[in-house]
Amino acid sequence: MAVAFLSGLALLSLAMPASAMAQSLADPPPLRCQVQGGPWLNCQMRVQSLGERWTLVVGQEEFAFQHDGKGSIRMRTARTNWVPVQPRWREETTLCWDGVCAQGEIPLD
Repeated sequence: MAVAFLSGLALLSLAMPASAMAQSLADPPPLRCQVQGGPWLNCQMRVQSLGERWTLVVGQEEFAFQHDGKGSIRMRTARTNWVPVQPRWREETTLCWDGVCAQGEIPLD
């Protein structure tokens, strides 16, 4: 799944003109997120480097993600160090990285 997510982000960058890509990243689609099985909350995905670094902002908490380009993804918060996570799809529009899930139009392609 990590490859599909990253491939989707890479294709997005190739398929869109630079101005459209900048607009897409500056004004991300609304998402809902769930942390450790808690309630679904409105959240935002911020892409710092397409396919490499992104952040999910859920309330006051930020979850930073990094992909090493070889299939491994790691996550951290302000309170934790980097830990490896496994992405997986849970339903058609829900992507989870261990206990953190995002639901909606996740920018894949």
